[in-house]
Amino acid sequence: MYKTDYVIAIPTYNRAEMIKKKTLKLLEKYLINPSKIYIFVANAEQYELYIEELDIKYSNNIIIGQLGLLNQRKFISNYFPEGQWILQMDDDIDNIVFLNDDNKKEVELLEDLESFVYTSFLECKKNKICCWGIHPTDNPFYMSHGISINLKLIVGCFFGIINDRELENKVAITEKEDFERTILYFEKYGKIMRHNYVGVDTNYFKNSGGLQSPELNHNRIEKAFESVHYLLEKYPYCCTRKDKKNLPDIRLNYRYKSQTKKS
Repeated sequence: MYKTDYVIAIPTYNRAEMIKKKTLKLLEKYLINPSKIYIFVANAEQYELYIEELDIKYSNNIIIGQLGLLNQRKFISNYFPEGQWILQMDDDIDNIVFLNDDNKKEVELLEDLESFVYTSFLECKKNKICCWGIHPTDNPFYMSHGISINLKLIVGCFFGIINDRELENKVAITEKEDFERTILYFEKYGKIMRHNYVGVDTNYFKNSGGLQSPELNHNRIEKAFESVHYLLEKYPYCCTRKDKKNLPDIRLNYRYKSQTKKS
Protein backbone atom coordinates (compact mmCIF):
# COMPACT_ATOMS: atom_id res chain seq x y z
CA MET A 1 0.00 0.00 0.00
CA TYR A 2 1.12 3.53 -0.73
CA LYS A 3 0.53 6.53 1.45
CA THR A 4 -2.40 8.69 0.41
CA ASP A 5 -0.16 11.75 0.15
CA TYR A 6 -1.45 12.77 -3.25
CA VAL A 7 -4.86 13.65 -4.60
CA ILE A 8 -6.25 13.46 -8.12
CA ALA A 9 -8.02 16.59 -9.38
CA ILE A 10 -10.18 16.36 -12.51
CA PRO A 11 -11.58 19.60 -13.94
CA THR A 12 -14.62 18.80 -16.07
CA TYR A 13 -17.51 20.50 -17.84
CA ASN A 14 -20.55 18.99 -19.59
CA ARG A 15 -18.97 15.55 -19.56
CA ALA A 16 -20.66 13.62 -16.77
CA GLU A 17 -21.21 10.57 -18.94
CA MET A 18 -17.80 10.80 -20.57
CA ILE A 19 -15.81 11.08 -17.33
CA LYS A 20 -17.64 7.99 -16.06
CA LYS A 21 -16.83 5.97 -19.18
CA LYS A 22 -13.26 7.18 -19.55
CA THR A 23 -11.12 8.68 -16.75
CA LEU A 24 -13.09 7.32 -13.79
CA LYS A 25 -13.35 3.89 -15.40
CA LEU A 26 -9.58 3.97 -15.93
CA LEU A 27 -8.91 4.93 -12.31
CA GLU A 28 -11.22 2.13 -11.15
CA LYS A 29 -9.20 -0.30 -13.26
CA TYR A 30 -6.10 0.84 -11.40
CA LEU A 31 -7.91 0.40 -8.07
CA ILE A 32 -7.40 4.02 -7.07
CA ASN A 33 -9.21 4.84 -3.83
CA PRO A 34 -12.22 7.07 -4.70
CA SER A 35 -11.48 9.23 -1.65
CA LYS A 36 -8.37 10.50 -3.45
CA ILE A 37 -10.35 11.62 -6.52
CA TYR A 38 -11.78 15.16 -6.61
CA ILE A 39 -14.06 16.18 -9.48
CA PHE A 40 -14.30 19.94 -10.07
CA VAL A 41 -17.41 21.23 -11.84
CA ALA A 42 -18.34 24.77 -12.91
CA ASN A 43 -21.56 25.58 -11.07
CA ALA A 44 -24.61 24.23 -9.19
CA GLU A 45 -26.34 23.13 -12.38
CA GLN A 46 -23.32 21.09 -13.43
CA TYR A 47 -23.06 19.69 -9.90
CA GLU A 48 -26.58 18.26 -10.15
CA LEU A 49 -25.79 16.65 -13.51
CA TYR A 50 -22.69 14.95 -12.16
CA ILE A 51 -24.36 13.87 -8.90
CA GLU A 52 -27.11 12.22 -10.92
CA GLU A 53 -24.76 10.49 -13.38
CA LEU A 54 -21.84 9.32 -11.23
CA ASP A 55 -21.62 6.55 -8.67
CA ILE A 56 -22.47 7.63 -5.13
CA LYS A 57 -18.89 6.87 -4.02
CA TYR A 58 -17.78 10.08 -5.78
CA SER A 59 -20.51 12.30 -4.34
CA ASN A 60 -18.54 13.76 -1.42
CA ASN A 61 -15.71 14.85 -3.70
CA ILE A 62 -17.66 16.62 -6.43
CA ILE A 63 -16.64 20.24 -5.88
CA ILE A 64 -18.24 23.36 -7.33
CA GLY A 65 -15.36 25.43 -8.67
CA GLN A 66 -15.39 27.97 -11.48
CA LEU A 67 -16.23 28.12 -15.17
CA GLY A 68 -13.35 27.90 -17.64
CA LEU A 69 -10.19 25.82 -17.49
CA LEU A 70 -7.88 28.63 -16.38
CA ASN A 71 -10.20 29.67 -13.57
CA GLN A 72 -10.74 26.05 -12.56
CA ARG A 73 -6.99 25.32 -12.41
CA LYS A 74 -6.52 28.32 -10.12
CA PHE A 75 -9.47 27.23 -7.99
CA ILE A 76 -7.98 23.74 -7.64
CA SER A 77 -4.65 25.14 -6.49
CA ASN A 78 -6.34 27.43 -3.97
CA TYR A 79 -8.66 24.63 -2.79
CA PHE A 80 -5.78 22.43 -1.67
CA PRO A 81 -3.09 23.48 0.83
CA GLU A 82 0.31 24.75 -0.18
CA GLY A 83 2.66 21.84 -0.84
CA GLN A 84 -0.15 19.33 -1.51
CA TRP A 85 0.78 16.67 -4.04
CA ILE A 86 -1.79 17.09 -6.83
CA LEU A 87 -2.14 14.96 -9.95
CA GLN A 88 -4.38 16.72 -12.47
CA MET A 89 -6.05 14.63 -15.16
CA ASP A 90 -8.37 15.41 -18.04
CA ASP A 91 -11.83 13.85 -17.93
CA ASP A 92 -11.52 11.94 -21.24
CA ILE A 93 -8.47 9.70 -20.81
CA ASP A 94 -8.86 6.15 -22.11
CA ASN A 95 -5.49 4.62 -21.23
CA ILE A 96 -2.02 5.36 -19.90
CA VAL A 97 0.77 3.76 -21.92
CA PHE A 98 4.54 3.43 -21.85
CA LEU A 99 7.19 2.80 -24.45
CA ASN A 100 8.45 -0.75 -24.11
CA ASP A 101 10.40 -1.28 -27.29
CA ASP A 102 13.90 -0.01 -28.11
CA ASN A 103 12.93 0.33 -31.76
CA LYS A 104 9.97 2.57 -30.90
CA LYS A 105 7.47 0.24 -32.52
CA GLU A 106 4.90 -0.19 -29.79
CA VAL A 107 3.54 0.94 -26.44
CA GLU A 108 2.06 -1.12 -23.64
CA LEU A 109 -0.48 -0.29 -20.95
CA LEU A 110 0.95 1.05 -17.71
CA GLU A 111 0.42 -1.63 -15.08
CA ASP A 112 0.63 0.24 -11.77
CA LEU A 113 -0.56 3.85 -11.76
CA GLU A 114 -0.33 4.20 -7.97
CA SER A 115 3.35 3.28 -8.00
CA PHE A 116 4.10 5.54 -10.98
CA VAL A 117 2.44 8.60 -9.45
CA TYR A 118 3.76 8.12 -5.93
CA THR A 119 7.32 7.46 -7.15
CA SER A 120 7.15 10.56 -9.36
CA PHE A 121 6.23 12.76 -6.42
CA LEU A 122 8.93 11.21 -4.25
CA GLU A 123 11.55 11.90 -6.93
CA CYS A 124 10.34 15.47 -7.20
CA LYS A 125 10.58 15.98 -3.45
CA LYS A 126 14.04 14.43 -3.36
CA ASN A 127 15.33 16.62 -6.19
CA LYS A 128 13.49 19.86 -5.27
CA ILE A 129 11.27 19.69 -8.35
CA CYS A 130 7.66 20.85 -8.06
CA CYS A 131 6.22 19.92 -11.47
CA TRP A 132 6.28 16.64 -13.38
CA GLY A 133 4.51 15.19 -16.37
CA ILE A 134 4.52 12.89 -19.36
CA HIS A 135 5.10 12.98 -23.10
CA PRO A 136 2.49 15.04 -25.02
CA THR A 137 1.54 12.10 -27.26
CA ASP A 138 1.18 8.33 -27.01
CA ASN A 139 2.83 7.84 -30.41
CA PRO A 140 5.89 5.61 -29.90
CA PHE A 141 7.63 7.24 -32.88
CA TYR A 142 7.99 10.49 -30.92
CA MET A 143 8.44 9.04 -27.43
CA SER A 144 11.83 8.17 -25.99
CA HIS A 145 13.21 6.20 -23.08
CA GLY A 146 14.23 8.03 -19.95
CA ILE A 147 13.36 11.07 -17.88
CA SER A 148 14.33 14.66 -18.65
CA ILE A 149 14.62 17.64 -16.29
CA ASN A 150 15.18 20.40 -18.87
CA LEU A 151 12.60 22.78 -20.34
CA LYS A 152 10.12 20.52 -22.12
CA LEU A 153 6.36 20.94 -22.20
CA ILE A 154 4.44 19.46 -19.27
CA VAL A 155 1.18 18.80 -21.09
CA GLY A 156 -2.02 19.76 -19.28
CA CYS A 157 -3.95 16.52 -19.72
CA PHE A 158 -1.91 14.65 -17.08
CA PHE A 159 0.57 16.36 -14.76
CA GLY A 160 1.63 16.52 -11.14
CA ILE A 161 2.52 19.50 -9.00
CA ILE A 162 3.70 20.04 -5.47
CA ASN A 163 1.20 22.82 -5.01
CA ASP A 164 2.65 26.30 -5.45
CA ARG A 165 -0.28 28.71 -5.31
CA GLU A 166 1.83 31.70 -6.26
CA LEU A 167 2.84 30.13 -9.58
CA GLU A 168 -0.56 28.66 -10.39
CA ASN A 169 -2.18 32.06 -9.93
CA LYS A 170 0.36 33.65 -12.28
CA VAL A 171 -0.83 31.61 -15.27
CA ALA A 172 -2.71 34.16 -17.38
CA ILE A 173 -3.92 32.35 -20.54
CA THR A 174 -6.44 29.59 -21.20
CA GLU A 175 -5.08 28.52 -24.56
CA LYS A 176 -1.52 27.23 -24.11
CA GLU A 177 -1.89 27.48 -20.33
CA ASP A 178 0.27 24.39 -19.94
CA PHE A 179 3.12 26.15 -21.76
CA GLU A 180 3.08 29.04 -19.32
CA ARG A 181 2.82 26.72 -16.33
CA THR A 182 5.82 24.77 -17.59
CA ILE A 183 7.87 27.95 -17.97
CA LEU A 184 6.89 29.35 -14.57
CA TYR A 185 7.83 26.19 -12.67
CA PHE A 186 11.09 25.84 -14.62
CA GLU A 187 12.00 29.47 -13.98
CA LYS A 188 11.42 29.20 -10.24
CA TYR A 189 12.85 25.75 -9.52
CA GLY A 190 15.41 25.39 -12.32
CA LYS A 191 14.09 22.04 -13.52
CA ILE A 192 10.95 20.06 -14.21
CA MET A 193 10.61 16.30 -14.60
CA ARG A 194 9.10 14.65 -17.68
CA HIS A 195 8.65 10.94 -18.27
CA ASN A 196 9.34 10.84 -22.00
CA TYR A 197 8.37 7.16 -22.22
CA VAL A 198 4.84 7.58 -20.81
CA GLY A 199 1.80 9.00 -22.61
CA VAL A 200 -1.98 9.00 -22.44
CA ASP A 201 -4.54 7.83 -24.97
CA THR A 202 -6.94 10.74 -25.39
CA ASN A 203 -8.57 12.62 -28.27
CA TYR A 204 -7.33 16.20 -28.10
CA PHE A 205 -9.97 18.67 -29.38
CA LYS A 206 -12.28 15.87 -30.63
CA ASN A 207 -14.49 14.88 -27.72
CA SER A 208 -17.64 16.90 -27.14
CA GLY A 209 -18.16 18.97 -24.00
CA GLY A 210 -15.29 20.48 -22.04
CA LEU A 211 -13.44 23.19 -23.95
CA GLN A 212 -15.39 22.18 -27.04
CA SER A 213 -18.61 23.51 -25.48
CA PRO A 214 -19.89 26.56 -27.42
CA GLU A 215 -19.74 28.83 -24.37
CA LEU A 216 -16.04 27.96 -23.85
CA ASN A 217 -14.99 27.42 -27.47
CA HIS A 218 -15.92 30.89 -28.74
CA ASN A 219 -13.10 32.35 -30.88
CA ARG A 220 -10.74 29.62 -29.72
CA ILE A 221 -8.39 29.93 -32.71
CA GLU A 222 -8.25 33.68 -32.21
CA LYS A 223 -7.43 33.12 -28.55
CA ALA A 224 -4.70 30.68 -29.57
CA PHE A 225 -3.11 33.40 -31.73
CA GLU A 226 -3.33 35.80 -28.81
CA SER A 227 -1.76 33.26 -26.45
CA VAL A 228 1.12 32.54 -28.83
CA HIS A 229 1.78 36.27 -29.16
CA TYR A 230 1.62 36.65 -25.36
CA LEU A 231 4.10 33.83 -24.76
CA LEU A 232 6.55 35.05 -27.41
CA GLU A 233 6.42 38.56 -26.01
CA LYS A 234 6.68 37.64 -22.33
CA TYR A 235 9.12 34.72 -22.61
CA PRO A 236 11.17 35.44 -25.79
CA TYR A 237 14.26 33.79 -24.30
CA CYS A 238 12.69 30.33 -24.20
CA CYS A 239 9.91 30.34 -26.84
CA THR A 240 9.92 30.24 -30.64
CA ARG A 241 7.00 30.25 -33.08
CA LYS A 242 6.29 26.86 -34.66
CA ASP A 243 2.79 26.45 -36.07
CA LYS A 244 1.20 23.03 -36.53
CA LYS A 245 -1.30 22.25 -39.30
CA ASN A 246 -1.78 25.97 -39.94
CA LEU A 247 -2.68 26.54 -36.28
CA PRO A 248 -0.64 28.88 -34.05
CA ASP A 249 1.82 27.11 -31.80
CA ILE A 250 5.18 27.52 -30.12
CA ARG A 251 8.19 25.41 -29.22
CA LEU A 252 10.10 25.61 -25.95
CA ASN A 253 13.87 25.94 -26.02
CA TYR A 254 14.99 22.83 -24.18
CA ARG A 255 18.53 24.24 -23.92
CA TYR A 256 17.36 27.24 -21.91
CA LYS A 257 18.77 27.50 -18.37
CA SER A 258 16.72 29.20 -15.69
CA GLN A 259 18.18 32.49 -14.50
CA THR A 260 16.45 32.28 -11.13
CA LYS A 261 17.33 28.70 -10.25
CA LYS A 262 17.34 27.99 -6.56
CA SER A 263 20.46 26.49 -5.02
